[in-house]
Amino acid sequence: MDSNSFGAFQQQITRNQDELKDYLKDLDSWKESISKKDRSLAEKTDDATQNCNYPPVRNSLHKKKKIKRKKAPISSNHVEPTKKSTKIPGYDFRAWDKYDVDKALAAIDNNHSSSSSYEEDTDEEWEEERRKQQATFEKDQGNDYYKKNKLVEAIECYTRGITCDPTNAIIYANRAMALLKQEKYGAAEQDCTDAIALDPTYTKAYMRRATARKQLNKLESALDDYKQLLKLEPDNKMAQREISSLEQKLQLSAEGIVVPIKKSANERSKKPLVRIEIQEIDHNEVKSKLTAAVAKTTVHQSAETKKVIAKDAESFSKYLSTSKNADERDKSTVSTCKKQTNISSPSDIGKITIPTSNSKQKSKPAEQSPRVSPRMPANSYQFQKDWKSVKGDLDLLYDYLKTIPEAHYPKLIGEFLEADVLKMILLTFQQRFLRDGVNITSHMIELAKVKRFSMTLMFMSGSDKEVVKDIISKLSSIEGVHSNDIQTISRLYDV
Repeated sequence: MDSNSFGAFQQQITRNQDELKDYLKDLDSWKESISKKDRSLAEKTDDATQNCNYPPVRNSLHKKKKIKRKKAPISSNHVEPTKKSTKIPGYDFRAWDKYDVDKALAAIDNNHSSSSSYEEDTDEEWEEERRKQQATFEKDQGNDYYKKNKLVEAIECYTRGITCDPTNAIIYANRAMALLKQEKYGAAEQDCTDAIALDPTYTKAYMRRATARKQLNKLESALDDYKQLLKLEPDNKMAQREISSLEQKLQLSAEGIVVPIKKSANERSKKPLVRIEIQEIDHNEVKSKLTAAVAKTTVHQSAETKKVIAKDAESFSKYLSTSKNADERDKSTVSTCKKQTNISSPSDIGKITIPTSNSKQKSKPAEQSPRVSPRMPANSYQFQKDWKSVKGDLDLLYDYLKTIPEAHYPKLIGEFLEADVLKMILLTFQQRFLRDGVNITSHMIELAKVKRFSMTLMFMSGSDKEVVKDIISKLSSIEGVHSNDIQTISRLYDV
């Protein structure tokens, strides 16, 4: 090779190297630009997904599982497939002459049937999984509506959830809670029964069913539910209190004791009182009329019947002789009562005094020392102790509550707040505080901050809510009460 051709060859190599460097450089720049575009697109996608909560892609929540099904029974004509299929070269004519086409086709058919033993989940199983997820979504949405006090919407969501998954005990119990707040106690009891049938250890279902049965006056069934709840949760104080209360009520009803009905002023009858005249009865006149009536009836009676009547008359005469002295005392008592029963207003009822029949003993009015309200309690225990002595007298309770600053209600009342305690406090606010023109907006708001207030509020009866409405209407007429405070109280007390 001469020098000229060698120089040209060397120049060609140099140009090739330069072209290769330029190509690689362009390739690197292109790769870098593509990487930048990918990063920018990824950042935009992340921002979009964070700002928008899109629902999941259909059928992408869970991967379908494979179920291994039993293989079909092997027939007598089954041909075992070859363990490893070997490819016959095209030039091996001797091997092609020995190749059995029918046997190969049978092996392919057998392989196809065996591969079908692994199949995917059926559409029914996937639909069941989807329904359970839909039921959970409806339950969460119903809980949100319940927290916002939208009970109708909450019940609709719970109903749709039960339709999707009838085996979910929590949804039944949640719908029962909403029905309790709507005072639909029969439907709430049925939902709790369904929840317990699905989960016999669900304590909330027992508690809510006991509440519904108590409102339906099924005291024995409610007592059984509270006892079952106490077995599951031995430290449940609410169940212990309810058991003692229900046992006391059942004992009183078994003994035939008539329990007085206490009604608030707005529940009492609006009809005016009627004056009833008390008349004296002469037993001698009654006896003579009775003797004449007996004489008329004995005319047409048989001998045996007359003997029986004679025995009855003898026993009756003995009864009259023993009660003669009592009759004389009754006459003097009735005549005295007739002079003193001049009732002009409801406050006069219960002020009638009846003198004793013994003339030697003069009746003296019972002298009772005036009850003094306790001082301001230092703690919750002292409040509970004082409450037992003042709860039966509104005036005494009024003086007692005046000693307690309303800001101390959450601390002093604490977990002692029960339905009857809340009712008595509200009645005192209505009939005593507002009577004296006291602005109790702060009292109502601070009372709502007590523990277990929201739970106790659910068990308020319709009459108790009428008391709250009356308080709110009276507060609206007091000067200096802001409309925002009225709205706050209405929201807190759910009226």
